Amino acid sequence: MPERAAHARPAYRIADIVRHQRKVLRVTHVLTLDQRRLLDAIAVCRTPALGGQLHHCPNCGTEHPICHSCRKRGCPNCQALAQEK
Repeated sequence: MPERAAHARPAYRIADIVRHQRKVLRVTHVLTLDQRRLLDAIAVCRTPALGGQLHHCPNCGTEHPICHSCRKRGCPNCQALAQEK
């Protein structure tokens, strides 16, 4: 099995699972308002829905979109660096 680079994106992120299963979860479980808001924030974190900016790479000359994060304390995307430290 080939080794992945340390910075490579995993095949699935929690946000992908939340986006796919959020409606089923709401039907099968009673969620508090805070839980629903956090799931909604996780679903749109680092997507065009929150806006972003275009980064111009000086090395290769290409432009890469960088989407804003939700900055929620419970979001695994936003807290991954803090957790790693």
